[in-house]
Amino acid sequence: MKVLAVAFVAACCLSLAAPVHAVPILWTISGASFDDGGTLTGSFVYDADTDTYSSISITTTSGTEFGGASYSDANFDVGGSTTLDLDSDDWPNAVDESSLSLVFFDFLTNAGGAVAFEVDGFTVEVWCINVPDCLGAGDRGQRDLVSGTVTGTAVPLPAPIWMLAPAGALLAWRRRSRTA
Repeated sequence: MKVLAVAFVAACCLSLAAPVHAVPILWTISGASFDDGGTLTGSFVYDADTDTYSSISITTTSGTEFGGASYSDANFDVGGSTTLDLDSDDWPNAVDESSLSLVFFDFLTNAGGAVAFEVDGFTVEVWCINVPDCLGAGDRGQRDLVSGTVTGTAVPLPAPIWMLAPAGALLAWRRRSRTA
């Protein structure tokens, strides 16, 4: 009986060990605004181990210069842990489309934390009248991000409850065999 009690206590201690963090990390945009009064909101998932973005859901709102747009696909020509380049959802099949370049002040990692955007001309939204001819600042110009951060939060996985199952089953079996 003492062996079973020790096994049960050991399993309990293991299940309460420090939580394991999920990878990749969900990054959420906050406090982001453009120089024309528009805002930037949304989130994305970034895995630093594979250097990949997924689950992108980013929206910009109208300002005094441009209308808003939705972004859900990364432009994989340029990227990495300090840059996320996006084309609006209808790119390149439509006229009057936009492109968004998010440049982070520091590397995004699988540890999460808060990272500021590079501002003053680094993080920009560019609007183009003619998508195939849109180069640099585009046909209609660009607006610059003036503030904002992304915050990555590691999501703790539940404690490994399955580790308690064998010890609990063994204790239940022992009690039943004693009463029988």
